[in-house]
Amino acid sequence: MHRVQVVGNLPGLLLNCSILEDLALITCSGVADLNIPHQLDKLRHLLISNMRVQMVGFCVPDLSYFWYQGAVIPIVLDGCSKLQKAILTFHRRWVEEDHIKVLGHVFNGIPSISAMKVLNVHANMHINKPVWSLQVHILTTRATCMFMNLRHLAYEITIVTKDPNSHSGILQLAQYLALAPHLETLELHVSCLLSCFCFCFFVDKH
Repeated sequence: MHRVQVVGNLPGLLLNCSILEDLALITCSGVADLNIPHQLDKLRHLLISNMRVQMVGFCVPDLSYFWYQGAVIPIVLDGCSKLQKAILTFHRRWVEEDHIKVLGHVFNGIPSISAMKVLNVHANMHINKPVWSLQVHILTTRATCMFMNLRHLAYEITIVTKDPNSHSGILQLAQYLALAPHLETLELHVSCLLSCFCFCFFVDKH
């Protein structure tokens, strides 16, 4: 479903799709929450992109692939013990009071994806001051689960800031490793987009 205006009962529609294996919802309107109360036994692949919803909730015991692109919202995928890969893209430029949520949300806010083996995360943050000490404190004190099956983690972060040199503390994110004791591959890509007055330029900090 691409650029579809949903009128009526979307959960009721999916209830009649008992053998559905692939579901993609892209830039659709008319839905405030994607909360599907019944179990989708056959669903293997789920893509949710650019949906203006407040939460996502599915019961998907056989889900193997999950791709989400959008704002930081509650995401619950009940029973997805067969999940192999998840791609999460948080693309909004966060206002100052929201940027704390971004990095910790994956490990603390979406515990239902903890069974996966491969995780790719892309996040944009719009911040004007370093926040890493507080962010890492949140990660270490509010961790809700262990990612025992996670083998490959790729994290790509773009920071829109007025002072790129003040964010080198991002390496403190190494404390994520404690939540994934069997991790084999870690990729961390960090870029700063310097914004000042009416011009900007790109600084690559790989």
